[in-house]
Amino acid sequence: MKKSDLIFQFSEKNNISVKDSEKILDIIINEISKALAKGHRAEFRGFGVFSPSIRAARNARNPKTGEDIKVERTIIPTFKMAKNFFKKLNR
Repeated sequence: MKKSDLIFQFSEKNNISVKDSEKILDIIINEISKALAKGHRAEFRGFGVFSPSIRAARNARNPKTGEDIKVERTIIPTFKMAKNFFKKLNR
């Protein structure tokens, strides 16, 4: 499913315009992103939890040149699926 598919489905099921659906989805995505950037988690009961995880700084190697490089600490989003959602997928 693509973002455009989700927007279209949401607009049809809620009898609102595609533009309004797109605005709503953009707001949701932006708020989740802001929460993760602040180090908070975003929890959706019955679906799952988005959490920020810290990937520590490390030394790595450029596979093309073989040069050693230092990779800075980064924050990556992780997702843990809710049990009910997992059960629905694995029926």
